[in-house]
Amino acid sequence: MRRAVGLSVLMLFVVSCATSEVARDDAKGRTVVVTMRDNHFEPDRLEVRRGETIAFRFVNRGRVQHDAFLGDEAAQQRHEAETAESEEDHGDGHAATDADAITVKPGDSGRLTHTFDSRGTILIGCHEPGHYDDGMVVKITVG
Repeated sequence: MRRAVGLSVLMLFVVSCATSEVARDDAKGRTVVVTMRDNHFEPDRLEVRRGETIAFRFVNRGRVQHDAFLGDEAAQQRHEAETAESEEDHGDGHAATDADAITVKPGDSGRLTHTFDSRGTILIGCHEPGHYDDGMVVKITVG
């Protein structure tokens, strides 16, 4: 009996962890939890369908502030330059706000919803100083 109870508790724990950190489908589309840690995202790859709407839930489990910016490689490079320029001008490291960007403080979470209209590759990049260059990127393949 004791073994069965322990196994049941373990199974509940595994199921609750899996549903809280893994993509799930609902009536409005799919929700994907992205964990922000110091200099990396989890998951770092994702596949979506063209026309699909994804509600991203970003959870910062790191020790520093992170941001998430959605765009292709060219947009990521522009955002990186704008962020660096903003840091020099204002000291905060952030460019103008964007509908496809979010900043999350340590221990907090935030949501960002995006509809993937075109096939190809879209990236989510963190543009806190040094993070994008260190590879803090999610590669999204839109098929």
